[in-house]
Amino acid sequence: SQTAGRRSFSDAASPQRLQQLTGAPFSSSDDPFAGLPTSLPELFTLVGEPEPAEARSALHQADEASRRALETLDGSAPWRVVPLLLAGLRAVRQAEAVTPPSAPRARQLLQVKSTQFERAIVAALALTVSALAGPSEGDGRPVTPGEVVSVQLTVSHGSPAPLEVERVSLVPHEGWPAPAPLAAFTLTTGSPWRSTLRVAIPAIAEPTRPAFVRDGLAENQYRWRSGRPMYAPNAPDPLRVRATIRIGDDRIQVERAVRMRQTHEPDGVTFPRVVVVPPVSLRVLPAVRVVRDTGRVAMQVSVEVTGNAPGVEAVVGMARVRGAPLSPTQTLRVALGERRTLSFDVLMPRDADSLALSAFARVGEREWRDEVTTISHRDLEPAYLYAAPVSRVRRIPVAMRDGRSVGYIMGVGDLVPDAIAQLGARVTLLDATAVAAGDFARFDALVIGTRAYAVRPELPGATPAILAYARNGGHVVVLYQTQEFRPETMAPFPAALPNDAEETTEEDAPVQLLAPTHPVLRAPNRITARDFDGWIEQRGSKFLTQLAPEYAALVETHDTGQAPQQGIWVTARVGKGDWTYIALALHRQVPYAVPGAYRILANLLSRPKRP
Repeated sequence: SQTAGRRSFSDAASPQRLQQLTGAPFSSSDDPFAGLPTSLPELFTLVGEPEPAEARSALHQADEASRRALETLDGSAPWRVVPLLLAGLRAVRQAEAVTPPSAPRARQLLQVKSTQFERAIVAALALTVSALAGPSEGDGRPVTPGEVVSVQLTVSHGSPAPLEVERVSLVPHEGWPAPAPLAAFTLTTGSPWRSTLRVAIPAIAEPTRPAFVRDGLAENQYRWRSGRPMYAPNAPDPLRVRATIRIGDDRIQVERAVRMRQTHEPDGVTFPRVVVVPPVSLRVLPAVRVVRDTGRVAMQVSVEVTGNAPGVEAVVGMARVRGAPLSPTQTLRVALGERRTLSFDVLMPRDADSLALSAFARVGEREWRDEVTTISHRDLEPAYLYAAPVSRVRRIPVAMRDGRSVGYIMGVGDLVPDAIAQLGARVTLLDATAVAAGDFARFDALVIGTRAYAVRPELPGATPAILAYARNGGHVVVLYQTQEFRPETMAPFPAALPNDAEETTEEDAPVQLLAPTHPVLRAPNRITARDFDGWIEQRGSKFLTQLAPEYAALVETHDTGQAPQQGIWVTARVGKGDWTYIALALHRQVPYAVPGAYRILANLLSRPKRP
């Protein structure tokens, strides 16, 4: 969770307290589990369900088997405890067999315990079952509906006695045809069994999407895609491999996700699970377009098409969201990993205030409307995020001084530079060298992006140049920052940004203009309370406090029950220029074309440089 993992550096003791809310009092103040039935034979007592007569004896046997296995485990020959683990597994299965459906919690825990015994047996035997999708040499990739993929199967073990493998089979996603299982074989130490299967991904296969979904920031909760809760962190694997192993008269099953090999130089090789993705990914550019003209407006919208399979032929078009196509479709062929861009002419009617456009692609008999973004981290499974390829066009009554040139110091990443360009200004993204050089005089405004002080180490050293730019007639605009920004040394006048800085999370929190006649609220757009209508997710975050008298606080807002907050938008005259800190959540509003955010942004960037 956000802000988790913080350490306390106190030299004194840091007691943690537990308060008992129900049940018999603890017999020991030092042991919160004292008196609780936590042993395996007490399982039915623990969950408060009726215990079958035969269950307790079986659970005593399982408990004793696990204790003896732990006591006799030899790390150099772990397979010697397998008979004990098998005895424990048989006992748990016996208890599970006599447990009726009227004891669901006990049945669930018994299933967990059975799985734990099976995993212990697999570990003791050094048994491995793996399946890799893709070529026998080289890297694999996500699969797409309708293609055929090779799956390399391997089974091996490290115990001295041979193992009987009764069957190895691929377990496809529900509704997919299952390949025939492979015949039984004997597995000996040092001789891994290998085989290759050709698997056809059905043309009707759905992409491996997250189990939870929301349509945008306006929805403050996710919903389950299937309509019913799924308590696993990932969607079900589209392909799994299952091996049935016979050890004497006992059988265990080992099931693993089908994975793919991926090489990441210079870090090494990873084996993420295989997933199904659409044959193409679509992205509409620009994602947001602001129209300031009245009447009919002709424009061009681009669709970026990325191929997720070799040689995909797609028919691409644009349509109104939940509407008919707007212009003729175009056909293209895109290679695996290739990106190609198509342009479409779109006409915004005279009487329309907004237009939502969606891209689509027909591949074979199916239509796709997905923008797929891959999130990769060296130590985690890749995540595939799905969004609708939509462009929002909105007619906004906003005035902007012509010919503005804006320098932008990007922080953690936002779409504010795109919004500035939509207003007609020229935006220059400043890298570390440009920031360190401090040559800002060529800009009409200098914007320091969201949380830039947290990720741009060159910024503190550029403080003298930034303040000199303001003193010489420029306008410095600092978007919301975290505690890496220290206004006592980085702002022109004293202020504070405390560690517990306030925020206003109610997007419809009331807003009061504290200085309605201030120039930045009057021109070129007159900012009123209506400019805060329709905001998304929050008003703002990380407000300044302890403001020096040189600052003018422009607005006040607060959540229900929160004290009035006046450090959300402050500005000060600095020499011939101005310095502004604005913690309003502009970066959350501009991707959704919220009119007031664009009007506020236009006023911030339109202040003339003073001679």
